[in-house]
Amino acid sequence: MHASSITTIAGYTLLYMRSFRKLTGACVIAVLGLLPLTAFAITPMGGLVTFMRPCNYGYLITVVNPEGIGSGEFMITPGTITFLYGPPIIHTWVLGMTDVPLPCYIGFSPPVFIGWGQRVTFMGSSLPLPSGSESSGANAVINGHGLY
Repeated sequence: MHASSITTIAGYTLLYMRSFRKLTGACVIAVLGLLPLTAFAITPMGGLVTFMRPCNYGYLITVVNPEGIGSGEFMITPGTITFLYGPPIIHTWVLGMTDVPLPCYIGFSPPVFIGWGQRVTFMGSSLPLPSGSESSGANAVINGHGLY
């Protein structure tokens, strides 16, 4: 082969490689743009714990907030970081952050599906409310607005 034909082949190869890199880069950007990033969003939770159900891998708790923000069902797992008073019990106020939804199962063969709850990443809880009281205590109401 002559030197001029090798340069042409090499020039063609370099042109092809540059186009391939641009195409690959565009595809990577398109795929990353389409990923569901909201599935891993951290959301706040907080309110009064009204119900607790045991699950195979933690507890499914029902949290009610008078203002509706942060209410719902949440999963407390062994990986949940708790502060000061530890995991909540019924009639305590909680405040924390959650991320992905987890299923709650009881039993192993066959497992019984109980429900879904967002996994609690970290949370703090108050002391239990005095018996007969529904919203007393320093942590229950801050400026008349619950936990918020």
